[in-house]
Amino acid sequence: MAYTQAIRPKIENIQKKILSAHAYRDRYDGHIIAEPARAFAMPDEDFAEYDLLVQEAYSRAGYVFEPGTCPLQVAENLEEQARDVMIKLSAELKTGIDPRRLYSNMKWLEEYTDLLLKLLVPLIDRALLTIPKPGNDEK
Repeated sequence: MAYTQAIRPKIENIQKKILSAHAYRDRYDGHIIAEPARAFAMPDEDFAEYDLLVQEAYSRAGYVFEPGTCPLQVAENLEEQARDVMIKLSAELKTGIDPRRLYSNMKWLEEYTDLLLKLLVPLIDRALLTIPKPGNDEK
């Protein structure tokens, strides 16, 4: 969650700068697209140009990513996968809550996820969270 929250404003800023530098129009209503969430509405040729420009900007900003992907979308997807694993494993806690029902209501899903994190995070061994620096092999 923290990584996604940290990169969201940076990625959206890159996208908005590119949108503001071009007059990409919405294929459905003809309005100029100012929000990245509306990029899907660009004509194909415009989207191809926009996508190339954002990919180049992501690289210049230092993001490492697979071509054709968005670092923010990848982070969001990984976050959702981690949440889904955590919820699946929570069935072993015998809470009486059927994890499958949570997916029918996003508010329930978010609240349950928050509760699980509040329960589990304090139990994490901090030593497991440290990333060894290159060249500092344990002996």
